[in-house]
Amino acid sequence: MNKHILKYLLALVPMAFITACEVDEYNSEHFDGYNPDMEFADVQTFKHTLTDEEYAKIANNRINKKLAENNNLSDELKRVASDKAFSDKILAKDYLPAFLQEDFAYHLSNGSSVVITYNSLRTEYPETVTGVSGAKEYKLANADYEKAWAEDGISAAYFTPAKPAERFIPEILKNTQASAQEGDYVIASYKFSEQEPAIGGGEGEGNGGGETPSAYTPINKLSVGQDVTVKATVLACNNGGMVIADGDTDKDRVFVFLGASASYAVGDVITVAGTVGERGGLQFSNAEIAFVEKNANFKAPAAVAMTGEEFQNYGSTPTVKYAELTGKYTFSGKYHNFEVEGSSIKGSIPFANLGLVNETLNNKTLKVKAYVYSYSGRDGQVSYINMMVTDVLSIDGAAAENVSTVAEAMAAADATMVKVQGQLAAVSGNIYVLNDCTGNIYVRPASFDASLKVGDVVSVEGEIDDYHKVNKIDKANVTKLNTADMSFKPAAPRALTGADLDAYIENSACLYATYTGKLVISGHYYNVMVDDAVTAQGSLKDMAEGLIPADMDQKNVVVTGYLTGVSGGKFINTVVLDIKEASAASLALFSTRAAAVTTSRFAAYKFNGSAWQADDEVIMVNPADYEQMGSSHANFSTSFKPETYIPTFLTLKYPYAQPDFTITVGYHFYANKETSLRADVYTYNGTEWANQSGDKVENSAPFNKKDGKWVFDPSMVIELGTQEAEDLADEYFNMCIDYIVKNKPQYKEDYNGKIETERYGGCSIYKHNLDWRIGKTITAWQKAGEDISAFEKYKEGSAEEKAAAHAAFYEKIEHQFAELMQIAVNTKHADVKMIDGIETIYTFNIKIYIGRTVKSATHAFRFKLVADGQFEYMDMKPLSDEFDFANPANFQM
Repeated sequence: MNKHILKYLLALVPMAFITACEVDEYNSEHFDGYNPDMEFADVQTFKHTLTDEEYAKIANNRINKKLAENNNLSDELKRVASDKAFSDKILAKDYLPAFLQEDFAYHLSNGSSVVITYNSLRTEYPETVTGVSGAKEYKLANADYEKAWAEDGISAAYFTPAKPAERFIPEILKNTQASAQEGDYVIASYKFSEQEPAIGGGEGEGNGGGETPSAYTPINKLSVGQDVTVKATVLACNNGGMVIADGDTDKDRVFVFLGASASYAVGDVITVAGTVGERGGLQFSNAEIAFVEKNANFKAPAAVAMTGEEFQNYGSTPTVKYAELTGKYTFSGKYHNFEVEGSSIKGSIPFANLGLVNETLNNKTLKVKAYVYSYSGRDGQVSYINMMVTDVLSIDGAAAENVSTVAEAMAAADATMVKVQGQLAAVSGNIYVLNDCTGNIYVRPASFDASLKVGDVVSVEGEIDDYHKVNKIDKANVTKLNTADMSFKPAAPRALTGADLDAYIENSACLYATYTGKLVISGHYYNVMVDDAVTAQGSLKDMAEGLIPADMDQKNVVVTGYLTGVSGGKFINTVVLDIKEASAASLALFSTRAAAVTTSRFAAYKFNGSAWQADDEVIMVNPADYEQMGSSHANFSTSFKPETYIPTFLTLKYPYAQPDFTITVGYHFYANKETSLRADVYTYNGTEWANQSGDKVENSAPFNKKDGKWVFDPSMVIELGTQEAEDLADEYFNMCIDYIVKNKPQYKEDYNGKIETERYGGCSIYKHNLDWRIGKTITAWQKAGEDISAFEKYKEGSAEEKAAAHAAFYEKIEHQFAELMQIAVNTKHADVKMIDGIETIYTFNIKIYIGRTVKSATHAFRFKLVADGQFEYMDMKPLSDEFDFANPANFQM
C-alpha cells in the first residue's frame, strides 16, 4: 500500500474540512513513526481466475471503452460481458491492464506480478470435431451387406467378427457417396452381431469343409490402415490386451488393445477383425474378436536375452520381441516402470499383471521374461518402451519364489499344492475367482475374508481339486498384497448359446460368460434351461444372498458370471455375478444360431481423395453405450449432458491411458426437437479426462506492474527472500529437497527425524534460504563420497588459494542448486506457454546464507522459457556489491 492510500485511509477519521498538509500534521501527531514521504510497498505475486462479474467490469471499464471506440470495436467489447470471454478482436493482453489498474489490483506496488486465467472464444476447432459435427450420416441398407455374404450364399443384414464392418464399409461408401470431396466425413450406421449365421450343414460345410485361403491376413503382412481379419494364438495377456501370433518369428506377432483384462486365455485360438493401427508399433484396437478353439498343444516360445543397447534401440525396429531383461522395477500409484540395465530409456509396464509385478517388488532389481511390443514418445523421440511381463526369474539376484500362473494351475494334476498370485475378479458367496492375465481360476478359501474385494492383489496357496472337470484351488490360504485400492475390469463376457454350452461340457474352463434361458427354482437348486441346448443346463451357485428373488422363477433371464465346471454330465456350474429378466432382444440372441441378435453401431470414416478410411482418432458413442449410462434414448441432451458421462465412458474404454492421450468423441445430441451430430476432443492429463474443444478455450497471461502501470509481460520477478514470501520459498525448496531424498539421498540432512535441508544445492526450509556455508557444505560433500580437494584451501592457504577455493565452491554449488531449482520451476510453472517473438524470463530473488545473517534476498537467479512449460537456467547475479561472490574479500568470516 503506498503513502497516498494510507493518507486516504487515515483521513477517514472524523474531522472538519482539512487540507492534505493538515492530514500529514494530524497523522504525525497521532501515529508514531509516520513519515509523509515514506513509500509503503505492497508487492505480491499471485494467480487469479476471472469471475463472470469481472468480465462485465472489463467491458464497462472507461479506458477499455475508449480504446474499443477508437478501434471501432465497441460492440465487440460489449459482448465480452455476455460471452464471459475475450475474442480474436478484443484481446486479453490489450484490455486486462485497465481492469487491473482501476478495478482489481490497482493498490499493489511496482514489482508485483499476476497471472490471469481467462476464457477466449474458440476461433478454430480440430479437424476431427468439425468433420464429425458436419458429417453426413449413412445408414447401411440391406443390399449393402450383400458384398460381405454373397460368396457364402447367405442373406444377412449385419456384420460379424468374421465379416468385420471395417473390411466392407470403405467400398460401400465409395459406391454410395459419389460426390465426396477430400476431407469429408461420413458416420456409417450399421448392424453387428457377435454370432455368425448358420450356413446350412455343419461347421465349414459351406465351402467344402475347409477355410477360404484368403479369409485371414498373415500378421507379417499387416500395414497401417488395413481392414483385415487375422487368425492367431494368444501368447500372453495383461490387464489391457494381449499378444497374439500366427507364426514363430517377431514379425508374426501383434498387440491387440482391449482396454480391459482379456476374456481369452494363453493358448486360445481366436480371430481378430479390425483396422490395423500404430502406436509405437502395429496394433489392433476396437477390434471384433471371436473364439475359435483351445490349442491343446500350445507351447510358449523361448525368450531371447536382450541387452540394454538393444533395448535402447528398440524404437528403430518395433516388432514384438519376447525378451529376457534385467533392470530395476519401480511402482508409483498406477504406473509400473522398468529401468533396464544399460539403457537410458525406461521400460513401461502398462496394464500390468499384478500377480507378477506389484508394490511388493518396488525398487528391486528383477530378471524377467517379457514381450516388448511398442514404444511411446513424441516427435520421433522414444520416451518409454512398452513391455508385457510374463515371468519373474530373479529378485535382487536371488531366484524368484516358485509361483505358478493360473494357466499352470489349471493344467496341474489333482491334489498338487500350488501358489498363485493375481487379482480377485469375483467375490461371491464364500468363494473367489482369481485372474492373473493367463486365465481365471475358482478359489475355495479355508477361511472366507469378507473384507477382500474385486481388484485386490492376493497370494493364494492351496491344493488343486479337479472335481467337476475344471481345476480349482481348495482349502486355500488367501493373503492380500496391495495397500492401495486396485481396480479390475474384465472384458465383455463371452456370449454363449445353447450349442456353446453343450460344447463346454467336453471343453471346460473357468470362463467369464453370459447366457440366456428360463430360470427354474426348485428348493436350493437354481437351473437355467437354454432353448437350443441339447444337454447343457445352467446351474447357478455361489451367488450373493438375495441376488435372485423368488418371483424370477419360470422367467427368462440373462445370467452373467464365471463358468467353473460341469456336474452330473450336464449342469454348467456358474458363479453368478448378475442376473436380470431377459428382454425380447436377448431371447432372440439365443433362440437359434441363424437368428443372431444385432446391435446398432456407428463409425467415423474420412475420404482422403481416393478412398474412405476409418478414422482411428475418433470413437463414437454407440446405442449400447447410452443404455449402459442409464439413458432410454441413443443420444445426449440438455438434461442428459455429455460432459457428465463422457469422462467415465473414456475411463472405461481406456483404463490405462497415459498422460496426453487424446481422442475425439462423436455423439448424437437432442435439442429443440432435433437430433444432430456433435464431437469433442478429450485429453487425459494423468488423473482425469478433460474436454479440449468447447466453445471457449482457457488461457492465461502474465502482467507485471512497472512505473505505476500494469503491462502485459510474460517475464516475472518472483520474490522469495522476504518474510512474507517464506511459504512460497519453501514450496520451491521442498520440491528440491524431495528430489534429493528420492534421487540423491546421500545429500539429505536429517535432524531429529526431519529433513529440512539438503547439502547438494543448499536448500533449507528451516531458514527459508540457501545455506551455502562452505565449511558445512564441503564436509557433507566429503561424506557423500565427493573429492573436495578443490575447496580445502578455503580456510588455510594463501590469499590466492583461498580465492580459488571460494570461486570453485560457489561455481559448483550454484550449478547444483540451479539443477534442482530448474526441476522445481518446471514443475511449478508447467502451464507457462511460449509466445512468438517474446522472450520470457523468470527471475527468483533468494536469500543466501554464508554465515552472515541476511534479512532480504541477496541474489537473483534467472531461468529462460525455451519450450512450453520448460525453463533453462541462465545465470545468478548479486543484488548488491557486498554479496558479490567474485570478490572473496566479502566472505572472510
